[in-house]
Amino acid sequence: MYMNKIFNNLLLVMAVCGLTMTACSDDIDWNPGAAADGQGVFFPSSQSSSITMTETSGSFEVSVFRTVSSGAATAQITVTPGENGAGIFTAPTEVSFADGVTESKITVTYQNMERDVPYTLTLSAVDSTPYGIPNLTLNMICPLVWEVVSTNAILIDNMFEAFGAAGIELTGITVEKHPDLDKYRFKSPYDNSYFESLFDIEGLLADDFAPPYIELDGETYPNGYYISGMKLGWKMVNGAGPEANSDWKSFGSVYGNLSNNLAAYPLGSYDDSKKVFNLGAVYFCFDNDGEYNYPIKGSTLLYLNN
Repeated sequence: MYMNKIFNNLLLVMAVCGLTMTACSDDIDWNPGAAADGQGVFFPSSQSSSITMTETSGSFEVSVFRTVSSGAATAQITVTPGENGAGIFTAPTEVSFADGVTESKITVTYQNMERDVPYTLTLSAVDSTPYGIPNLTLNMICPLVWEVVSTNAILIDNMFEAFGAAGIELTGITVEKHPDLDKYRFKSPYDNSYFESLFDIEGLLADDFAPPYIELDGETYPNGYYISGMKLGWKMVNGAGPEANSDWKSFGSVYGNLSNNLAAYPLGSYDDSKKVFNLGAVYFCFDNDGEYNYPIKGSTLLYLNN
């Protein structure tokens, strides 16, 4: 009898709550949103706003939708490049839809992008809808990725020729080429293992020392490959030996750094038949109570062995 009474009370409570909830739901006023006017053009959420290019010139497509399907139509698109994108990006200022079709595409072309430089381009649908994306800002970049041309190059090194070390063969050097320009580079081989082998000096450079790239620049001068004055992370002190120094320019082409006499100091060259760079007339700067620039007499060669 007692359990039946509790059960009946529970049913009464549930019935009251049910009536209350029903009454509350009857008081809600639902107003549907207004229908989109015109074509209701928008960009899909699936359209990526970040684009990475592999080439500095080319094209890509952007999808555009509309909310209605009946009738052929043309809608306007506003194109706004970022401050550094003028003259680089070209996009149509209108998009066309065939009868019965809700999706179309526009093609964006680009030319002469600078690598590693970010660009933006904003596309805006004039006849848009509040239920889609009316403005699409594209963030674009064309990263600089050097192409590996050799992973086992050999450098015939004469850096310390003035101190009796000439014709040193250094192996296992990786050489890379710029994707667009006539430039090659390789990491400086003058690290702790080099100085330990040549001078029996351990730990000359810090453990976290990152060797800089030595770049063979075929763009600056039309007559060959130029090497700018290189800070290699150390300097040679006459009478004392090498020591760590991040500001000392130890090495580079004579022409363009020390002299304008190209006939006397030729730039580097490349022999495709032998797959070898001759670095040309280069100098070694060491400390002899001040800077002393020594023109290296032996040929510094880089063989692109693979």
